[in-house]
Amino acid sequence: MRTPLSGRDLVTVGIFTVILAVINVLCNAIGVFGPEVQPFGAVTAVIINGIPFALFIRRVQGFGLVTITATLLSLISGLLGDAFVGVPIAFLLGLLADLIIRSGGYRDARRTILGYGIFGIYPIGSLLPLLFMRDDIVARYAEHSDPEWAQRFSDFLSMPMIVAMIVILFVAALIGGWIGQRVLRSYFSRAGL
Repeated sequence: MRTPLSGRDLVTVGIFTVILAVINVLCNAIGVFGPEVQPFGAVTAVIINGIPFALFIRRVQGFGLVTITATLLSLISGLLGDAFVGVPIAFLLGLLADLIIRSGGYRDARRTILGYGIFGIYPIGSLLPLLFMRDDIVARYAEHSDPEWAQRFSDFLSMPMIVAMIVILFVAALIGGWIGQRVLRSYFSRAGL
């Protein structure tokens, strides 16, 4: 295991954070079709991002780098309009994922998949304000987009749906992590990456 936070690792964190963020934005653009389809974008992004995440873990082996990535992704989401309350949640989930992945020496596929399962839940942090400040969030969305869309968003994302999204994102991330490990083993390992 290399020393964490080398310059090379930080550059790699930056590159992979951008890749993961772009996939998130592209997949979540489906939300223009309505808030009821928005979760499909998040689930799709988590599955697709399993591939770059697997490559990311192969390239970096320092504790804290997954935490930094999750935190940066949540900050980017905040800058794009999500609630910044998701940042500490992303930090904690990233830290837990870091601990799990490190426990496998950054090479154990099962622990990397489980770590990615935890990491993949971080987008839920932007929805948690709906549990305690729903009216403010809906008013902010209505101000920046279509008020009808904002109300449908609020109606659709009830407390049971938010809990279901946590489970769905976790399962989707496990699937994405498994796909990422398969792709890594089948293609990137042959290429020497």
